[in-house]
Amino acid sequence: CPYGCQFCGNVYKGFAFRSAENVKLEIQFLLKEYPELQGLVFLDENLFFHKDHAIDIISHMKNFNLLWTCNARVDGHTQALLPFAESSGCVEIKYGIESGSQKILDLMNKGITISDIEKALRSTVAHGIGTKCFLMFGYPGDCVETAQCTIDFLERNRPYIGRVNLFSFSPLPHSPIYKAGSCNSHSWESYKIYHQLRHWWGSEKQYQEVKDGYHLLKEYINKNNGE
Repeated sequence: CPYGCQFCGNVYKGFAFRSAENVKLEIQFLLKEYPELQGLVFLDENLFFHKDHAIDIISHMKNFNLLWTCNARVDGHTQALLPFAESSGCVEIKYGIESGSQKILDLMNKGITISDIEKALRSTVAHGIGTKCFLMFGYPGDCVETAQCTIDFLERNRPYIGRVNLFSFSPLPHSPIYKAGSCNSHSWESYKIYHQLRHWWGSEKQYQEVKDGYHLLKEYINKNNGE
C-alpha cells in the first residue's frame, strides 16, 4: 500500500500488480479444482487502487458468475467503480475507516474525512453492495470522547453499515507510531496484533480512558452491529 498511515508497519511503499490475466487463470484453476465454488474474497488492501487495473479484473469476474468481496479505501476511485463491481457479482466492500473521530483520523494521517466515509458508505449501499467497516481503538489520542464520536458516527450511519469489526490498536514494528511510543522491539512478543490493551503510551489516566473507551465502543457494536 502506497499510503502514509502512521500505524502501518509496511516499510515498502511501492505497489506491485498481478496482471488481470494472471488472476483470471487462477480463478479458472480454482473452479476446475473446486467446482462447487460460489464466491471469492480479494485480500488486496485496496483492490480499486488503480482504476484501469481494477476494471480489467472486474471485467473477468463478469464471466465467472461468482459472488465476491474486497477491501477498498473511501476515495474517488472506489466510488467510480461501484457500478462495474455490482454488475460483476460484488456483494460487499470492506472499508478501513479506523475511527469516527476526525481528530484521530488526522493523527493517523489517514488522508480521509468523516464526510468521505459517509459518502462512500451511502454510495456503496445505493449501488446494491453491502458494507463492512474496520475500526481500531487505542491509537495515541483515543479516549472516552473519541469513542463516543465513533459511536455517534455508527449510530448516524446504521442504515449504511452491514458489519463492523473492532480491533484494539497495537503498534506494529517499523510503523511511525511504534517508533514514537514507549514500546520497543524487546517487548514486541508481549503484544497481540489485533486484540490487546497493553499500556504503551500516555499516563495511567490516559490508559484507563483507553480501556474505558474501548469497552464502551465494543459494547455498542456488540449490541447494534454484531461481529
